[in-house]
Amino acid sequence: MSFLLISGSIHGLLFVIFPVFSKKKIDKPIWYLNSVVLFISLNNLQAWLIEKGFTSSLFFLKNFEFPWYMLIVPLFHIFLVHHLGIEGKVKVNNFLRFLFIILILETCTRTLLIIICHIRNLDTSIINLYTKIEEAFNGFYSAILFIISLFILFKKEQSTKQAFYNNQKWLKQFMLFGTFVISFWILAIILNLNTEKSNYIYYPLRISSSILIFWIGYQGLFHYTLIKDRISLRNKVEKTDFNKINLNLSQEKINIKSEKFNELNNFILKNKKYLNSSFSLADLSDEFNFSISYISNLINSNSGFNFSDYINQLRVEYAKQLLIDKEYHQYTVIAIGLESGFNSKSTFYTAFKKFTEKTPIQYRNQK
Repeated sequence: MSFLLISGSIHGLLFVIFPVFSKKKIDKPIWYLNSVVLFISLNNLQAWLIEKGFTSSLFFLKNFEFPWYMLIVPLFHIFLVHHLGIEGKVKVNNFLRFLFIILILETCTRTLLIIICHIRNLDTSIINLYTKIEEAFNGFYSAILFIISLFILFKKEQSTKQAFYNNQKWLKQFMLFGTFVISFWILAIILNLNTEKSNYIYYPLRISSSILIFWIGYQGLFHYTLIKDRISLRNKVEKTDFNKINLNLSQEKINIKSEKFNELNNFILKNKKYLNSSFSLADLSDEFNFSISYISNLINSNSGFNFSDYINQLRVEYAKQLLIDKEYHQYTVIAIGLESGFNSKSTFYTAFKKFTEKTPIQYRNQK
């Protein structure tokens, strides 16, 4: 238990420090995500120090606990609304202001109680009572805010760039796991109100929150950076003329034997339907008002590919142009694959190797 707490805390602190020394520009949402990790880490580190008895002989330090935990859910909520782009800068700034006012009030209240107990030589039970009340308030407030965040992510219709570029699967998984963490916290608060404070009550919370640090650290940063890469890449590509790729494909890669296939092929190339990861044979059937079996046979007899391979080889050709162009070397291979119409890293790598006998990284490095 102690090892998990301290290792999770150290990992979280390293995760926070790493972007500071990174040469890349760090966007605000990453700072908010870093703050979530930082405060979980500091809260777990504080819990570990208290459990191990590393306290000062000074009365103030011995009885002082900083409420790091009250910042965790609110800052994740701010990251979420930034990530989805659904709230303005003014609303976020006002919320941050309110958040830090509450933090200052709680810190000052605890400090004042400690000073009064010390001066009047009072029993510290009043400090323990305040701790329970403070945690109950913060727990209730955080639970409400977490439910609002769940509603935003699962229920609210999103029309933002971020929602378009990402299906938010990782966030939904995180929120489901976060529900267990919040539940452990609320349970610990309820048990703590009715009994003397015991570290065992908080063990499920400490374990789950330590795991959460690893989840946020690897999943959150990766997915957010990937989305930013894709948006930047898409904007850059839109300013570039890639029609030459389409012409090369239609002339060299496809053996056209019928006018109907020529029409179908030109439609896909001109409208870059292959860049749509959800584009299907049924969609093509609806566009031309042909049966699915007819279009499938048309593609197979004229291109030598089934529909999936036909679309994937177009995507691979598109990705190859981006991979060898020096203008796009700052973008990750995964971002290029997803922007080429593939819906995952694995499908991109599988298709790329099938048509080139090289991985995307090998292909980029050889050019």
